[in-house]
Amino acid sequence: MPVLNLAAAAILTAPVAGLAALAILIGGTTDSFADSNNPGLSAGSVCSTSGPLAGMSAAEAQNARVVAATASARAGDRAALIAVMTGLAESGMRVLADPNDPTGNQLSNQGVGHDHDSLGIFQQRASWGTAAQRMDPVASTNLFLDALLHQRDWSSVEPWRAAQDVQRSAFTGVPGPSNNFSPVTGGNYLVQADKAARIVDLFSVSEGQAPPVPTIADWAWLGLRQGRTTVEIQRVTEPVPWSTAVAAGEIIDPGVAAREVTALATLHTTEVGIDMKTVTSVALNLNLEGSPALAHWGFVGVVTYDVVLVSRS
Repeated sequence: MPVLNLAAAAILTAPVAGLAALAILIGGTTDSFADSNNPGLSAGSVCSTSGPLAGMSAAEAQNARVVAATASARAGDRAALIAVMTGLAESGMRVLADPNDPTGNQLSNQGVGHDHDSLGIFQQRASWGTAAQRMDPVASTNLFLDALLHQRDWSSVEPWRAAQDVQRSAFTGVPGPSNNFSPVTGGNYLVQADKAARIVDLFSVSEGQAPPVPTIADWAWLGLRQGRTTVEIQRVTEPVPWSTAVAAGEIIDPGVAAREVTALATLHTTEVGIDMKTVTSVALNLNLEGSPALAHWGFVGVVTYDVVLVSRS
């Protein structure tokens, strides 16, 4: 079944209406589900596969899949590993409420924590975002990734150290009562590394290995099954390396722009009279001609694309 290349093609060959929506998003400074007070931070949902994971409840397993899929699609498997080990350490991969932040009391939760006013899977405090964002698995993962990707060395230091640089936990590398006298920076995340790696290994990410345009055989396969694809654009942001280069004066051409687009592509087919759906998370880095603030822009090309199969039903 030609899933991954069809998912990428769904973005690249979107209908006119879809491209118009993409143009509007690129032209703005926030994403499609962004909170007005926190531009660039998205909410929403990611469909994921179901079923148990060893040593985890159904809710914990579902959260782990969502965190891994969201992070993998946006920044690759290393980011997914860091995000998953962080969620395991902070909350046991549960969406936690907290009596110290009553704004989250009316939201769905899977337990109650008592760490200051921290909420959600990543135990994010009020300064991170709204209660709704912090208690939404997709939105809270993106909040975490926003902070992670702004760390210049996140991809080169040990994953548990990268997690610590974001979370600022008590595991600073200086032994003391608050960190069980651990001498390891991010030691609380390190102990979750093996479990996190097993979870991330359940997902396969393709980086340019499959062609982004379906083959003739793929189109024939779709035609026989009345195939069609719908795309839900979840997030449009300026890539951190691009904005860093612009700020440093390394890129000065006002006629060129770059955007990172994250979307869900759903392939609809009919199999023996039964409607089937295959959901794939897609992340694209695009180069554009013309300032995104202008009414007109031109598509130049896809720099990178990552795809993660997240469900079949």
